[in-house]
Amino acid sequence: MKKTYNINLNGQVFCIDDDACLKLQSYIDTLESHYLKEEDGREIMADIESRIAELLKEVLGKGYKQVVTMEDGLALSSRNTLLDEAHRAAAPHIYATLRAAVEKSHEMTPAELKAWVTAEVERNPLLKVIYYQSVDALTMQEVAAWSDSERIQGCIAVQAGEIRLIDNICIRS
Repeated sequence: MKKTYNINLNGQVFCIDDDACLKLQSYIDTLESHYLKEEDGREIMADIESRIAELLKEVLGKGYKQVVTMEDGLALSSRNTLLDEAHRAAAPHIYATLRAAVEKSHEMTPAELKAWVTAEVERNPLLKVIYYQSVDALTMQEVAAWSDSERIQGCIAVQAGEIRLIDNICIRS
C-alpha cells in the first residue's frame, strides 16, 4: 500500500503519492533556498507555486489520471523504481493503451474494449495483463454496457517481470 498526501498549492488541493511529494518538496526547497534570499522572493515563490498548481490541474483535468505522474505516464511510485531497465522502458505502453481505450470506448462495448486493451498491452512481450475491467467508479463493479453507470473507470493490473503494476483511467464521467 502506498501513502498519499493532500497538498495545497495556491489554494488548490492535490492528492499526490509519497514519491511525488518528496520530489515536489525537494524542488520547492531548492527554489526557496535561492529565491527567498531576494527582496521579492516570497512573491516569486507564490508565482511558481501558482504555475505548478496550474500545470497539475491541467494534467489532472484531462480526465486521464487522478494521480500525479511522470511525463511518460508512469506514476511517481516506489514500485516503478523496482523495474529493470527493459520493463521500465515497456511500462509506459500501459498508460498509452489506457489513453487510447478512452477513444476506443466510443466504438466498442465494454467486453470488446476489455479484449482490445488486453491484446494491445500484450503486444509488448514484456507485459502480461492480469486483469482489465471497465467498472462503475463508485461501486467498482464491472459494467456490461456503457449505460450501466454515469462514471466509469478502466482499471488494469499488469505483470512486468517480477513487478505488478496497476493503473486506471476515467472512461466516462
